[in-house]
Amino acid sequence: MRLLKPSELSNLTVAPSMWIVEGLLRLNRKRVSLLCGSPHSGKSTIARQLAIAVAHGEPFLGRETSQSKVLCWQSEETEEDASEDFTKSGMLPTDDKHLVIMQPSTGDKHLDDLAKTLDDDPDIRLVIIETLDDFLQMDDLSDNPSTRRAFEKFYNVVLEKHAHRCCFLVLHHFKKSDEQKGLNLNRILGATVIAGKTDTKIYMRQVNDTDERRYIQVQIRKGRSIGPTYLEFDKKTQSSVLGITLADEKCEAMKATFAVNAIDLRRRVLAEVANHAGQSKRVTAKKVGGKLVNTLGMINSLIAEGSINVAKDGQADCLYVRGACPTVESVALPICAFDSECTNSPVEGSRFCYRHVEEALCN
Repeated sequence: MRLLKPSELSNLTVAPSMWIVEGLLRLNRKRVSLLCGSPHSGKSTIARQLAIAVAHGEPFLGRETSQSKVLCWQSEETEEDASEDFTKSGMLPTDDKHLVIMQPSTGDKHLDDLAKTLDDDPDIRLVIIETLDDFLQMDDLSDNPSTRRAFEKFYNVVLEKHAHRCCFLVLHHFKKSDEQKGLNLNRILGATVIAGKTDTKIYMRQVNDTDERRYIQVQIRKGRSIGPTYLEFDKKTQSSVLGITLADEKCEAMKATFAVNAIDLRRRVLAEVANHAGQSKRVTAKKVGGKLVNTLGMINSLIAEGSINVAKDGQADCLYVRGACPTVESVALPICAFDSECTNSPVEGSRFCYRHVEEALCN
């Protein structure tokens, strides 16, 4: 055991993180990272895309990669399947220096074999394991003590020696019962210690049975997380790019709903004003219905744009559709008859104004 003092920690020189995928996967971690999702959610496809991107030094989901040799440990695919799938994902015959696929045999000691492979090939920087259960061969994946021991063995045999120069990503499953509810952490199949013993967590999901779109979410202790975001999948290249976020899609849907509601409200206001010309603004708003403040706002907008005209009737604003507002004919008011230059109104009972009435009588 070692006790660390604040003075020691303050003077500790911390080397910058070395990222295999910028802000997503890094070297020198004592924990493996997790790619988790339901069966057929796209985990294997996105894992192959990651492997090819790192092997070729190409961006992955918009993140820069450090070109490195990749080892893919696969237990679920035949050689024929691996050949077809990796070729579709962009593997080239010249990728021997940057990509190796490891397929275990029955009875193999997976940890020892992986450790030996890493000993023999120091150029490997990214290890992708499919799947966690197949690799660790745990008797009871839901048992915390046995799962903890399995992770400790993984660390002792592989990570302790190679984590400084290797990044490890392990594919795993969601629980079936929790597939549609709760936090992603609670959906992870097996013991709760799995969430605690892993670093970056990448979650993959299909929207539902009738919507085949996939979306991804990344939670990371240090780096750049990705909120729930749809993947735009290219079948030809078997690769995905980030699309719209679920939050933005929801916002756009709300905007579209508001736009439809606004169009309908506008139509109903104009119809009410056309059918009941001269009705006051407040009475019109109440007859149209809906939230009074929204309806009054629409009426005011239509007045401002000229689609509705207003005529005053005492204190009330009477509404008319454009072109139907009644006009008030102007009536000429009487003026003083003393001469053509006087424009004063005559006093009551006379043809002359107050200034000229006496003068007119004298004449």
